[in-house]
Amino acid sequence: MDVTPEIERLLAQPGDVRRTSTDILKAKALLDWAPETPIDEGLQKFADWVNACYADWPVLDV
Repeated sequence: MDVTPEIERLLAQPGDVRRTSTDILKAKALLDWAPETPIDEGLQKFADWVNACYADWPVLDV
């Protein structure tokens, strides 16, 4: 996205989730659904969408 993030590592914050995971078994069973888009392709499509949606927004220097 042509941006270099500035990462500030902090201690755990109240409400932070220690561990996450996903399970699509319920979606598969109830909806007969399974993902078809590889993660790298999906992330690129999302980044392209964000860039297109906010292309005319001014960039804020924080």
